[in-house]
Amino acid sequence: PDFWAPLSMQASTEPLTQTLWLIGRMKPGVTLATASANTNVLFQQWLHAVAGAKPAPERVRDMQRAHVKLISASRGLSRLRQEFSRPLQILMVLVGLVLLIACANIANLLLARASARQREIALRMALGASRRRLVGQLLCESLLLALAGGGLGLLLSIGGVRLLLAIVSGGATFVPIEAGLNIAILLFTFGLCLLTGLLFGIVPAFNLTGIDAGPTLKEGSGLTCSPSRSHLGRMLVVGQVALAFFLSVGAALFLSTLQNLEGANIGFEKERVLLLQLDSQSSSTKGPTLMQQYRRLLARIQRLPGVEAASFSEVTFNEGHWRSSVWPQGVVLSDANGKSFNGDHVGAQYFQVMGTPLVMGRSFGPRDTPQSQRVAVVNETFARSVFPNQSPLGRHFFLGEHDEYEVVGLVKDARYESVRERPLGAFFVSNEQDPEPDGFSDLVIRTKQEPAAFINEIRRTIHDENPDLAVSQTRTLVEQVDLSLNREKLLANLAGFFGLLALLLASLGLYGVIAYSVARRTNEIGIRMALGARPATILRGVLSESLVVVGLGLALGLLATLGCGRFVASQLYGISASDPLLIAGAAVLLLTTALAASFLPGRRAALLDPLVALRHS
Repeated sequence: PDFWAPLSMQASTEPLTQTLWLIGRMKPGVTLATASANTNVLFQQWLHAVAGAKPAPERVRDMQRAHVKLISASRGLSRLRQEFSRPLQILMVLVGLVLLIACANIANLLLARASARQREIALRMALGASRRRLVGQLLCESLLLALAGGGLGLLLSIGGVRLLLAIVSGGATFVPIEAGLNIAILLFTFGLCLLTGLLFGIVPAFNLTGIDAGPTLKEGSGLTCSPSRSHLGRMLVVGQVALAFFLSVGAALFLSTLQNLEGANIGFEKERVLLLQLDSQSSSTKGPTLMQQYRRLLARIQRLPGVEAASFSEVTFNEGHWRSSVWPQGVVLSDANGKSFNGDHVGAQYFQVMGTPLVMGRSFGPRDTPQSQRVAVVNETFARSVFPNQSPLGRHFFLGEHDEYEVVGLVKDARYESVRERPLGAFFVSNEQDPEPDGFSDLVIRTKQEPAAFINEIRRTIHDENPDLAVSQTRTLVEQVDLSLNREKLLANLAGFFGLLALLLASLGLYGVIAYSVARRTNEIGIRMALGARPATILRGVLSESLVVVGLGLALGLLATLGCGRFVASQLYGISASDPLLIAGAAVLLLTTALAASFLPGRRAALLDPLVALRHS
């Protein structure tokens, strides 16, 4: 802040109670847990004092759930942290799983490479090299591979960070995140390189140095592989398939969630609607004169060719809310009897602009003036809650001791703050009867064609009416809804990318193991073909071998998927984490990819010339 003003200068702090932060410095030796417990005791006492002697059961339940959350001020206050921390934690897990698949892949490659180095290692051991020294040498080689990969990863991350921020921002607004390279990132990357080098290097190193030097030197330079090493390679592929299946299901869940949210019934028609945010503070005109300019401006815009309807409103979708307690007529006005609902000041054509269906009654019109009876339009949830089992039309409710409204219209429920939200009760009042002294922030316009074509003309109209009135933001309602799904898009896009990457890595790992197994069994395959085995039989045998590995991986991946579903349930919408069709689809995709990866080495084995195969040593 550039300046501070005492809160006591406010005539009333009531409008500020929803925006104030509680700030305190803890005494030496007091923990955050103790401060939080003491604060919440005081908070509960205050809630009960405000609620009165006999609060309504609904109010009691709300008070029981209410609490003050204390956080360290050193972290600052960030809506971004609240919005993106859980999705980014999930993405961090996905990145870690992809890293594990990559490590298993490289470990398998090193195991295969170890067969060609058996004589070299045996010779070193025969010349007196200790196992500890050989393990150190092999780990140094794997660490060099990891460091080289980490260096390339850092280069890729320079552009990758920009791509990630573009995905988070959604294109319409920039998210102010400082995500460049720094010492902490470099140290983290270096530590990660050391860890991955150990992960994919430790098993091949110990496996290779565990051979018996004498027999290995006597075997010559032929390709050899112990059964244990072959089993270890298959176990690594089983793990890869399990992780790939887990990631594929996760990607499908997040993609389905995004698809469900984009196709959800939000209660209004977002297409062909333009939203302009006006900054009335920029205007030198104030009070009634400004309101007259707003009325003339709205009339001019409504007459523009190509404009179907236009209206002012206090807030639009995903812009926060005005919330107020409501008391039906005949009920004593007290905190215990009031129910809280969302409210909005709107113009006569607001529901026409938004495409919200009118169920019964009417919208606002010329008869609704500051001198006439105040009227309101309510949605279905509001009507069911305030006027159960009866028509809301003609009924009256109060927003305060003197603010009485008559319900003249009933509209369908809509989403007001989030596509995910459950049905919320809402009421709408006329901005002609309750004019805002400083004007209205939102101007919403429905057009006959794409709204982008009308932006310049509408801006000119605003400038002609009031040159001082600034337009702080312009976007379509489609963009406004899309912006509210930034978190879901982040998860879906990156989870989908990591799922495909995991599928590719697992397929490469399976291909490598099957190809290596075929190469190791070339002599055996030649003998079988010489004894009359048909190529189709050889191919079927190779594919069945890969199916066993994939089947075990799918079983483990299914157990992991079912066990971890509850951790991502809060991020899903319209789908269960254990959806059978989705899981079956992921299994079929992985199985098909695995068979395709196994087909090439299987076909190569089936086309072997028996004479050439028998000469292979």
